[in-house]
Amino acid sequence: MKNKPKIAVVMPCFNGEKYIGRSIESILSQTFDSLELIIINDGSTDESERTISSYLKDPRVKYHALEKNMGNYYARNYGMKLATAKYIAVMDADDIADSNRLQIAFDFLECHKRVGAVGSQGFWIDTEDKIIGNLNKPYHTRRLNMLLLKNNFTLHPSLMFRNTLLKRNNLYYNERLRYSADYDFVVRCSQYFRIENIPNRIIKYRMHSEQISSKRKQEQTAFANEVRFMQLKRFGINMSDEEINLYQQLMREDHLTVAEINVLLEFLNRIVESNKKLRLYPTSHLFNFFQLLLSKAYHKAITVIDKLSYSDR
Repeated sequence: MKNKPKIAVVMPCFNGEKYIGRSIESILSQTFDSLELIIINDGSTDESERTISSYLKDPRVKYHALEKNMGNYYARNYGMKLATAKYIAVMDADDIADSNRLQIAFDFLECHKRVGAVGSQGFWIDTEDKIIGNLNKPYHTRRLNMLLLKNNFTLHPSLMFRNTLLKRNNLYYNERLRYSADYDFVVRCSQYFRIENIPNRIIKYRMHSEQISSKRKQEQTAFANEVRFMQLKRFGINMSDEEINLYQQLMREDHLTVAEINVLLEFLNRIVESNKKLRLYPTSHLFNFFQLLLSKAYHKAITVIDKLSYSDR
């Protein structure tokens, strides 16, 4: 390529021989052509390299093989550091991109200069590429950074970032957070620039038994708790272990008793008061966000009480 590509697609791969060919093809067949595909083979022990090698004749493909398995987020960081394009797009080795994915995201970021990253909606697909459902994320909202207090409300493989903002703020994945580093990465990015989700369905997200979310659910929950706690600390208030645990349960939408909800009410009011001074989030939005979560928790608690009362009759 004579000209520097405008988009670098970073694709880590570990033992992805079954699906990576379709993922690569979905990028190389994009309607947007000014791209490079940076594939990081993270010490695969299957036939991934043989599959990848069949695409190396395309000058847009840049291939790097690590000597041993270093982990998904190490591989992502490795690829991001190699990227010099204006934008960096995330891609997993088992997903499929719509042919217009890069063009749509590129056009959005070119038209919305204050947005630092864009994600999308998607489809769930099975092991045979069949669409089995819609994958929805909130959009048309400037409150996404606040929603991240609860969970990662982006479809990570759909994201595209402004490379200059990542480099300027030294933003990379925290490799220690092995199963929630994408959540943490988006949270930290949101503290430097705006992230938006668009309504377009431009990624097909594959469901299969080898995914981290399928195999490491308990560890993923523990790391997500840590990400939520790191955000909580930004409010600068004193917190008891009980308050922290109840807050985590509220964010996970676990069952809470009425007594526990009352403890949380006082705790969340302190957060809102602190936010008024720090201005981390729009105060009214934060208040409404907490109020909605508390209302849902209270409704669950009352429903359980009603069921217990009925069973005693």
